[in-house]
Amino acid sequence: MVNHQLEIAEQFCSRLLYLQQGQLTQDLPSEQVNWAELRQTLIDEETEATEEWA
Repeated sequence: MVNHQLEIAEQFCSRLLYLQQGQLTQDLPSEQVNWAELRQTLIDEETEATEEWA
């Protein structure tokens, strides 16, 4: 399943494959994922991208 909603991924996935700019940056079983850190990283990256477009 491809998903951009971490809440759904956290509940249902057994493995996380995380792509960043077309590159695989994480390949982990879901129990090894630091969901809070990943969520904050995505927020930070979105904020940075938004500032670049402003």
